[in-house]
Amino acid sequence: YKQYNFSLNYDLGFQTENILNIQLSGNDSELMMTEFEKISEIQQTSRSAIIPSTGTVLTADLKYKDPLDSIPIYYNRIDKSYTALHQFQFVAGGDFPFDVGDDSPKFIIIDESLAHNIGFTETRNAVGEVVEVDGVPLEISGVIKDYRYAHLESDVGASALIQGSEEDFEYINAVVNTT
Repeated sequence: YKQYNFSLNYDLGFQTENILNIQLSGNDSELMMTEFEKISEIQQTSRSAIIPSTGTVLTADLKYKDPLDSIPIYYNRIDKSYTALHQFQFVAGGDFPFDVGDDSPKFIIIDESLAHNIGFTETRNAVGEVVEVDGVPLEISGVIKDYRYAHLESDVGASALIQGSEEDFEYINAVVNTT
């Protein structure tokens, strides 16, 4: 009972209560979001490639300054609404200034661990810097508090939220009013 209770009440570092994750199964995410937002019980929506803390992981190599040195990271591809919907806590900077549509991603949000791993003693100094993820240059728009990317049994490494495009999204995340 204690272990079960612990896992139910563990602070993942982001909001999960009353969030319904709907798999797109190849459907157009813009169209699906438009339809879901017509439902009065849906308060807010966002899109993501994965659902964190469920065991699915995406990995990449991140480079900063030294092109011969890379750091493995866990990441999720998200839209501009994702961090607000899940109530991630920014310690520096902020969200993406815009969604990319079908263009290439331009921005990345990193967690505190990743900021420290690439050499920032002050997380605010990371904002505006450019890193490379799997060969794509991305500007750091914000730094968030560390959160539980993988499930509880996994060792958590540095993680990031990368600006996603339509082709990246596999889920709609919807806040549902249950009252």
